Amino acid sequence: EAVRDDGFHVNVSGFPAASHEPASSSASTSTTEAEYLGDASRGTTSIRVALRAVAATHRPDHPQPEWRWRVRSLVLRDVEQRLVAAAPLTTCMVKDDIFMRAEVSHALERARAEDPYLFTSRVVSLGTMVSEGPHLALPLGPRPGIAEALVAAMREVAAQDGATTLVLRDLAVDHPLAGGLPG
Repeated sequence: EAVRDDGFHVNVSGFPAASHEPASSSASTSTTEAEYLGDASRGTTSIRVALRAVAATHRPDHPQPEWRWRVRSLVLRDVEQRLVAAAPLTTCMVKDDIFMRAEVSHALERARAEDPYLFTSRVVSLGTMVSEGPHLALPLGPRPGIAEALVAAMREVAAQDGATTLVLRDLAVDHPLAGGLPG
C-alpha cells in the first residue's frame, strides 16, 4: 500500500476472482472492498463471471502475448481509511484499431496475416476487455483527487507491466470523474 501526497492510500493487488494470482495477494481484500468489486446491484456480476473466464484461459505467463492478462484490484482509501474507490484493472494486449472504422480493421487484419502483432499494444484497462458495466465503484460519491489517484495508480501498473495505454472504459460522459481526468 502506498500513501500519496494528497493523503489517498492506494492498494493494487491480485483480484479475488482471478485464480492465477497468489492467494496471499487477494487475501487482503476486505469484505467491504469485495462487495464493491463485485456488487450485483451495480451490474458487476458480469465482471465476476468475466474474471473467472479470464482466470481460466488467460495467464500472465502464457507463451502467446495475446493470452497474457493480469487482473488486479485497485482500492483507494482516504486519510481516515474509508473506502473511496474500488475497481478491477486488467493488463492485456489489444489491437490498436479496436475502435476504428471497419475498413481500417479489415486492412490491418490482412496485414496481420504476415505480422500477427502489427499495431497491437499492451494496455491497462479499468475493468476488463470482456465485461460491461460500471467497473469503478465510488462508495462515498465523487471526491476531489480521486481521478488523479486512479490515473496515477494505473500509470504505475502500466510501467510495471510494460503497457503503453490506459483504457478508462464504461464511464458515461456525465460520470462525476469524467471531467476531472488528467490529460
